[in-house]
Amino acid sequence: MSVTIAEANASLLSFIERASRDPEFDITKFESLLRMQEKLVNDQARREFNAAMSAAQNEMQPVLRNAVNEHTKTRYAKLETIDSQMRPIYARHGFSVRYGSAQSSRDGWLRITCTIAHVGGYSEEHYLDSPPDSVGAQGRSNKTAVQAVGAAITYLRRYLLCMAFNIVLSDDPDDDDGAALGVAPRRPPPPINGGAAAKPPDPFPDLEENHGPTWMAHLKRYLDEAPSLAVKMAITDDPRVQRTLRNAPKEVQTNIRNLLVVAHKRLTDLEEAKQRQPQQPQGGEPSWQDEAAELIAEVQEMDLETLDGLRSNKAWLVKTRDLFPLDQDRLQEAETERRAYLQKQGSSETTK
Repeated sequence: MSVTIAEANASLLSFIERASRDPEFDITKFESLLRMQEKLVNDQARREFNAAMSAAQNEMQPVLRNAVNEHTKTRYAKLETIDSQMRPIYARHGFSVRYGSAQSSRDGWLRITCTIAHVGGYSEEHYLDSPPDSVGAQGRSNKTAVQAVGAAITYLRRYLLCMAFNIVLSDDPDDDDGAALGVAPRRPPPPINGGAAAKPPDPFPDLEENHGPTWMAHLKRYLDEAPSLAVKMAITDDPRVQRTLRNAPKEVQTNIRNLLVVAHKRLTDLEEAKQRQPQQPQGGEPSWQDEAAELIAEVQEMDLETLDGLRSNKAWLVKTRDLFPLDQDRLQEAETERRAYLQKQGSSETTK
């Protein structure tokens, strides 16, 4: 049975109390023990965070885009819609979300931070940068300075929340935009057994086999293939594994625990290696991809007929609907510039 963080801290306090009464206690050794304790507590908190995140995301369904941007004629999900659907889920799994601000690396831009904290003591911080949203699709100012800042903050909070929990946005199931790309609309699975809810699939079906060498081989395979500590913990907590650890002969129990220890060390080393990797390139700029750049490049290769048909091109609408409003403005400007260029070229050819 794993030791909770509270139990570990209580044990440490008891140890400190006893050590304070011992005049021969080695303070250097004590400092090393404190560092070890801190690492163990942090590792346990991170494991609890990852396990809770996996469980929460398993419950999160796509959020419906229930609003329309009248300037760009695109659909989006309001922040309050995402929050009302997701807050009960992530709160039930011990998460809290708070937003803040920080100095952006770009002059005149805003940086909004989002901290995802778990009751186990571990937290992660994400951020996005944006200029104030002061202009519309046609390049004209449509907000006061304060409104522009407020609009940018709302945009960034919405996207940060979706990024942090991997929340997917979806159109109405009857919307046919997805059909243009051959994507079938999302439908709930039909009820079975006279209307009873379908039983979720077993993530480790081979553990149903009789205990013995074959069962141990399946367990080892699942642990060797586990991509994260959260999956490894799910295997550890599987009732069939726990039942075997209670009832199997001591030798079998020892073999299972050895497999769990090896898997735990492998995945811990893997996560620590990932954390040591740089989170962003030098210069302080965020490392996410510029999704509008490829679309702008496509626009720069279009002819007038293609440009004039973009507003009715369902495939194009699907490709551009998830862009930031600021990126949509960039795309609109690229279309306007390309159209002006082609019209100028056509006029030059006519005068010749």
